[in-house]
Amino acid sequence: MPSDFRAVAFDSGGVTTGPMTVPFIMALGVGVSAIRNDKHAADDSFGLVSLCSIGPILAVLILGMIFKPTESDYSVAQIPQVKDSVELWEMFAHGIP
Repeated sequence: MPSDFRAVAFDSGGVTTGPMTVPFIMALGVGVSAIRNDKHAADDSFGLVSLCSIGPILAVLILGMIFKPTESDYSVAQIPQVKDSVELWEMFAHGIP
């Protein structure tokens, strides 16, 4: 797999510490531990957190094994010179399909 995918996969592990996923993972963990009432339920909760952290990493690594990028052509975007907001609006309106 390309080395670029490894860097992105490592960084995707940070997804689990976002403001949307932390409450979800905590609620999921509380729900699972409420269902399980045995004495080992607290010991198994760490596996849920690690599974949520490894999921995005594995997804990007698997994508790196499947996706084979070909040559792509990149051109630098040219920023137009605009004198006032009326000219900017005309360019914007012309670009709307």
